[in-house]
Amino acid sequence: LVVPYLAAMGLLGVARVLVAHRCATGTPRAVTVLLAVVAGAQAAAIVVFGAGITAIAYTTVGATAALTAGLGAERLLRHAFTGRHLRALRSLRSLRSRAARVLADPVTRGVAALFVLGLVIRLVTFRGIWLDEATSIHQAGMSFSGMLDSLRNTDVHPPLYFTVLWATVRAFGNGLLALRLPSIVAGVLIIPAAYVTARDLWGRRSGVVAAVFGAVGPIVVWYSQEIRMYSMFMLFALLAIWGQTRVLKRGRAGDWAIYVRASAALPWTEYFGLFQVVAQQGFFLAVMFSIPSLVNCLL
Repeated sequence: LVVPYLAAMGLLGVARVLVAHRCATGTPRAVTVLLAVVAGAQAAAIVVFGAGITAIAYTTVGATAALTAGLGAERLLRHAFTGRHLRALRSLRSLRSRAARVLADPVTRGVAALFVLGLVIRLVTFRGIWLDEATSIHQAGMSFSGMLDSLRNTDVHPPLYFTVLWATVRAFGNGLLALRLPSIVAGVLIIPAAYVTARDLWGRRSGVVAAVFGAVGPIVVWYSQEIRMYSMFMLFALLAIWGQTRVLKRGRAGDWAIYVRASAALPWTEYFGLFQVVAQQGFFLAVMFSIPSLVNCLL
C-alpha cells in the first residue's frame, strides 16, 4: 500500500496549495462546497467498499485525485473566463463609448429617426398581391430544386432574392408579413445606405436629404413592400456606389470588399445589374486615364 498512500499524500499536498490560494483570494465558498462533496463521496465509498486498510487507501487516492482535479480545473476555468470576461468587458465599454459618441451627433439621431419612420411606414401600409408577386409566392412554396428550375425556364430571374424568400418562408411561414420580410428589410436598409452614399459623395446635408427620400419616397416604399427582388436590387446598387466612392477616396481593403460584394450581388439579384457594374467599371477607367469631365461629375 506504499504507492497508493504516497500518491494520496502527494495529491493532498497539491490540493492544500490550491485550497490555500483560493481562500487567500477572498472567495472560499466554492472550495468549501467542493471539500464537503469530496468528503461525503469518500465516506460513501468507504461504506460501499468496506473499512479495510486496502479499501480506505484506494478510496483516499480516489478522493484526493478528485479533489485535486476539481480544484485545478476550477482554477484553470476561472483564469480563462476571467481573462475572457475582462476582454469582453473592455470591448463592451469601448462599444458603449463609441455608441454614445455616435448618438450624441444630431445628424445620426436624425437618420436613426428616419430609419424608424421608414420601418413604420412599410409595416402599416399594406396593399394587395398582384400577378408577379403571386408568381414569387408560388415559387417560394416549391422545393428548392423546383424553384431553381422555374427561374431557369419560366420566370427567368437570378436566384439570390428567391433563395432568401424560400428560406424566409421555411423559417417564418407563408403569412403576408413573412413573404414581404426580405423586401422590407432591404427597404429599410436603403435609408442608411442612401445616407452614407450621399454623405461620402457630397456631404452630410446631402446624406440627410437622401435618407429622407429613402424613408418616404413613394417608389422606394412601394418596392419595399413588393414580394419581388427590386428592393434588394436598389440596396445593392447603392452599396456598390458607396463602396466605389470609398475605394476612390481611401482605397482600403474594407472599401474594396464593400464594392466587390455589392457588385457581385447585383447580377445575382437582377440581370440588369450588369449595366451598373459595367458603368462603374467605366468610371474606374475614367479615373485611371484621368478624364476630369467624368470624374468631377461625382467626386
